[in-house]
Amino acid sequence: MKKLSLISGAVTLNSKQQKDVLGGAGGGPDGEAMVCGCDCAGNVTGPSYCSFIISCPQIYTC
Repeated sequence: MKKLSLISGAVTLNSKQQKDVLGGAGGGPDGEAMVCGCDCAGNVTGPSYCSFIISCPQIYTC
């Protein structure tokens, strides 16, 4: 935690500020996750980073 103070412009957020932080996996309202999905077998589909940001039920759904 102390190393963050070495970054120019870095500040420590209090609890309320941390709760107010909004964000996502990318830009836009749905972020980059909008290109990710699930197939019938429960596998994540889309670019390789999708497996880091979504998960799918491991059952056949089709």
